[in-house]
Amino acid sequence: MLELVAFLCGGAVMTLEMTGSRILAPYLGGSILVWTALIGVILAFLSVGYWLGGKLADNSPSVKKLAGIILAAAFSVLAIGLFHSGLLAAVGKLGLRTEFGAVLAAVALFGPSSLLLGMVSPYIVRVALQLRGTPVEKSGALIGRFAALSAIGSIAGTFLGGYFFISWIGSRMTVYMIAALLMLVAALTISAGRRPPGKKRKALFIGPVLGLVACALFSVLQFYRQYDELARGVVKTDTRYSHIVIMDARTAEGRVLRQLYTP
Repeated sequence: MLELVAFLCGGAVMTLEMTGSRILAPYLGGSILVWTALIGVILAFLSVGYWLGGKLADNSPSVKKLAGIILAAAFSVLAIGLFHSGLLAAVGKLGLRTEFGAVLAAVALFGPSSLLLGMVSPYIVRVALQLRGTPVEKSGALIGRFAALSAIGSIAGTFLGGYFFISWIGSRMTVYMIAALLMLVAALTISAGRRPPGKKRKALFIGPVLGLVACALFSVLQFYRQYDELARGVVKTDTRYSHIVIMDARTAEGRVLRQLYTP
């Protein structure tokens, strides 16, 4: 069970990174400057997460706390989908150079979720060692297995995000999907632990369930928003090549022009 959790969390990291480029593009462009900021910031926060996760795992390893870390990561990803438009518009108004604005935006949007997902890797290994009573002389194989599964998940997340999800359902819906997946992973993690008494066990699932309801609600609202924009003659969509916006504009002479905008 914990191996599946490691795989899915690894996939979530890279799918989020691939989606991040499309989220930043309408406001900051899709240049190498933006990609550099995005990759560098995510790697930096993952590194801090690895360190913090290892420290926390040595102090108090438990399945419940591991599930709490994943659940916090899920809500931080959900926040990206909800607030990125306003935050990126605010960053744009600062008038910063592209590289500085991209770093600031990446830190604000992707820093918290990257840090929390980074904490999962060392923490899940420590929990697995504890639950399975793995002796020190055999711990290397277990650590290697979890590292490999997380990396394989990252590879899968890269290809699925870049080749399918973003162009199929759009960047915002992909973010909601990642958040919902992490809510399910948190519930899966809870199931991997020892079974507490009935009421206490049910209480542990309240957070993931509420999170899934929130993801479903905001997904429905996103579909309604897209339908409303389409009714007003505005199309915003992600293709395999770029994010595009199509809208009508009226000239001073009263002619209607259809404009295509690609960041």
